[in-house]
Amino acid sequence: MGTPPGTTRPESDDRCNFGVVRTWVGFGEAWIDSAASKGEEVAGVGDRAAYDPEFHQIYVKSGATTFNIQCTLCTGDQKAVLTRLAGDALGNLG
Repeated sequence: MGTPPGTTRPESDDRCNFGVVRTWVGFGEAWIDSAASKGEEVAGVGDRAAYDPEFHQIYVKSGATTFNIQCTLCTGDQKAVLTRLAGDALGNLG
């Protein structure tokens, strides 16, 4: 029969098991300001974007649309992956 896989909540200390991509749409531009103050601006994504390394997410503004994408990767370039996902999302938001 086997053992079901374990799950870890994103808020737990074991962030390497956070394999879910979470997205929020319509949160407002103030979140980008906040992320930029503790992370860094990201060029080439929408009108404005900022990466927050503490919470593993990118915030994006394009026209009147704001969204963020959050995902924890324990190997590789997390910022590059999130930047690519944000660019793909912009293409799908039209």
